Amino acid sequence: MANTSDPSLLLQQLFRDDLNQKFKALIETKHLYQRVKLETDRSQVPHDKNSLWAESGVLDRFDAYISRPFQLLRSDEDVDVNARQPFIVLRNMKLFCPSCKCREAFAEIYHQDITRSHNPFAEVTVKLQAPLSDSLQIFCIAYQCQICKGDPITFIIRRTKTHLSIDGRSPIEGIAVAKYIPEEERGYMEASILSHQCGMTLAAILYLRVFIEQFARRVTRLEGRTTGDELLDAYSALLVETHRAAMPSLKSCYDRLSVAIHGGVDDLEMYQDVSNLVNKHFDLRRALGTTLPVGPKS
Repeated sequence: MANTSDPSLLLQQLFRDDLNQKFKALIETKHLYQRVKLETDRSQVPHDKNSLWAESGVLDRFDAYISRPFQLLRSDEDVDVNARQPFIVLRNMKLFCPSCKCREAFAEIYHQDITRSHNPFAEVTVKLQAPLSDSLQIFCIAYQCQICKGDPITFIIRRTKTHLSIDGRSPIEGIAVAKYIPEEERGYMEASILSHQCGMTLAAILYLRVFIEQFARRVTRLEGRTTGDELLDAYSALLVETHRAAMPSLKSCYDRLSVAIHGGVDDLEMYQDVSNLVNKHFDLRRALGTTLPVGPKS
């Protein structure tokens, strides 16, 4: 335990707790190019605002502490609460495993701070023209599924001052698509979700519209230069009236997506709403046992 009578050490402890919680959230819940901000609630540390913090340099010491390079530790056994720099403990993470097709526990098997590593076996050593800031770091961290022990998932994590972001990932993130989404067109839905998670909303809108159109083309068996409206009208006509009335209209969804595409508009709110409606449509198809004559995929 840190010396809890020293306000600067208490602040450091709060920062470390937040750092490790935010790092876990980043790896488990965030997507490519998304980030988290590290924050410390200084009100949790009792102090005499008239003298202690200002005169004793508590805040200066704390600011110096969080500006130092972050250290990566393999386990809690490596933790030193009196360390002069913040640290991240690389604990197990819950990630989607492409092989297991579900979220499983992943353990760290490799890590490196790229900005502070040196390879003595390199044939050429490249010297920086100017030293890097202590508050800029790039980490390479690999995790392996503890169930299948398959190929690892590797992250490139960028630390800029008090921000952490996912700047790279290999392989690209696996997408868990609901089972009621037709397998034949599932790839378009996966591409739509992935584009959305990477912040490319217009691409997500396009892929979602392609998903709807290709599904309608397959189940209606219409070929040639048939418009989207014609395809969706034909699809709607195939549905039992009671089913059609209960389901969100795919044609309405298609039209809303088309407006955004033709206008080149990154309408995130519309995309999320339409995506929910499309999922509801196919979930109700499953629940109602809707069956249609289906032709081969074009």
